[in-house]
Amino acid sequence: IGTPQLTLETGITDAVVDYTSGTGTAILTFNYVVAAGYTSSDLDYASTSALALNSGTIKDASGNVATLTLATPGATNSLGANKALIIDTTGPTVLSVNSTTIDSAYNVGDTVIVSVTFNDKTVVTGTPQITMETGPTDGTANYTSGSGTTILLFNYIIASTHNIIDLDYTSTSALILNDGTVKDTLGNDATLTLAAPGATNSLGANKAIIIDNIAPVITMVAEGHINGEDTDYQASSTTMSLSWSGSDTLSGIINNEYSLGTTSGGIETISWTSSSNDTSLSVTNLSLSDATKYYISARATDKAGNTSAVKTGDGITIDLTAPKAGTANDGLGVDISYTGSSDSLSSNWTGFQDATSGIIDYKYSVGTTSGGIDIKDWTSNSTDTSITVSGLTLYNAQLYYLSIKASDLVGNISSVVTTDGVTADLIGPTAGSVIDGLNADAEWINTDTIRASWTGFNDPLSGIKKYQYGIGKAAGAIDVVDWTDNNLDTTITLKLTLEEAVTYYVSVRGVDKVDNIGETATSNGITTDFTPPSIISASIEDNATIPILSDTKITFTISEPITAATSTTGSKLGDSVTGTLTLDEATKVSLALSNPFTSGDELTLTINDLQDRSGNITSNLVFNYNIALIADYNVDGSIDA
Repeated sequence: IGTPQLTLETGITDAVVDYTSGTGTAILTFNYVVAAGYTSSDLDYASTSALALNSGTIKDASGNVATLTLATPGATNSLGANKALIIDTTGPTVLSVNSTTIDSAYNVGDTVIVSVTFNDKTVVTGTPQITMETGPTDGTANYTSGSGTTILLFNYIIASTHNIIDLDYTSTSALILNDGTVKDTLGNDATLTLAAPGATNSLGANKAIIIDNIAPVITMVAEGHINGEDTDYQASSTTMSLSWSGSDTLSGIINNEYSLGTTSGGIETISWTSSSNDTSLSVTNLSLSDATKYYISARATDKAGNTSAVKTGDGITIDLTAPKAGTANDGLGVDISYTGSSDSLSSNWTGFQDATSGIIDYKYSVGTTSGGIDIKDWTSNSTDTSITVSGLTLYNAQLYYLSIKASDLVGNISSVVTTDGVTADLIGPTAGSVIDGLNADAEWINTDTIRASWTGFNDPLSGIKKYQYGIGKAAGAIDVVDWTDNNLDTTITLKLTLEEAVTYYVSVRGVDKVDNIGETATSNGITTDFTPPSIISASIEDNATIPILSDTKITFTISEPITAATSTTGSKLGDSVTGTLTLDEATKVSLALSNPFTSGDELTLTINDLQDRSGNITSNLVFNYNIALIADYNVDGSIDA
């Protein structure tokens, strides 16, 4: 009577089913209508007390109340033991996304098989799809097989625009039906939600698949070195060092190749050769030609099989020829034979040439023999073509040589060029002698013109370049005329303003061709005398009377020493008077008159050409004398009684 109920174990929510028929019989029937959300892998009641009266009654024909205790769920005589009923109202769910494609890198045209594992067998219709995260342009994986199993397979064909470092789908909703279906065998729709990209059970977490359509890039090629330093020239014809660098943004470079040619990008010398992962190496056993430019090219391939564009270096030229030597001069200009420096030497050079790599350094040395290095060993001078070597100790009359050699960019060295030598001239010219005058030495002058000449100056090394003179009022002094160049002339004639009665001295020195100033030679001096001589007294006074019958000598005292004089004697009465003029001493001259004279005569004595030591001349110095009368014995001008 009533509606007894049976509680079934159906998961989170138990199902309660009502009695429907069977009263009066030994079998009571309960109808269980499966509703959404119920689940059981082996349907059974909830417990031994799952059968309840629900306000009804269950009795036998005698009216005895039935015992409602059931067998333990799953035990013998239980529903679970007697039947294998599955209650399934939930569609399959995704457990994991994986791939049967091995972990590696792939590029355009390759197929990646994506597998989706469900927790229940699925039945597929149509072509479901998975949207793949492949960079700016997403890819699509299309269903291919697996219906009726728990694993569905999708094929993803890589397009040229696809690039990703770790392949995954785009989102948790990336699996779509695409007008198809995915159900379990009972027809429940599968839940297509995927694990978050990169999370546990996602494709990205389960696999390491790289989609790479970007080729590697070679960024640098260096010729001549293995350390990345580029060189434009080298001296070896048998070995070539090379290095390059490149990068790949996705799968990474798996192989490198290089080639060597005589044209940019060419392979005439070495065709493409793998170096594996080595990007720095030296190639040996080559036969490279002098003055020929070679080009290194490199390329790289990544794990996906993408090959970079070829990168070619700027070329390296083989230089096996040493620089051509030029010529070297002593000094900084034209070649010199002598130097006046005691501590430095100079040289300049021209004509060195290197047609290939070019000259990068000159070295010089200094020695006392041609090519010698005993004064200074080989020293770099960079690319300067002149040098002044200082800090030396040079010796007079020693010959010194400077030697030069050139190095080109790759270290080839020219032959040594040596100057013809330069002699150290550290001593000025030796002095000769100086005279006051142009031909003979003078002691006096009566004009404002000084004349001098000199001989005997000598310089045994570089030779005399010029003479210098100076004039002073003392020996060696130059207070009147300072040192003045006179070229190589050995005389001077100078118009000056000179003082009376002053002795002037001319000094001369030689300057040699390296500007050493020699010893000074000085004249013995020349004294000015501008005043003519005069007679300051006579032993017989002017207008005196002299005896008629006696010889007479008149001595004249001169104002200064003289060198010459003349005289004339005149007679008023026409007598022929003999007079002899004598220079007695420097300042005295005498005139001797011989008797007989004419009584009462008057004599006129004229002194001419009275010349002093400087050449001043006085003439027409007239003295008059009376001749005594015949009877004037006491010569008083009167006749004696």
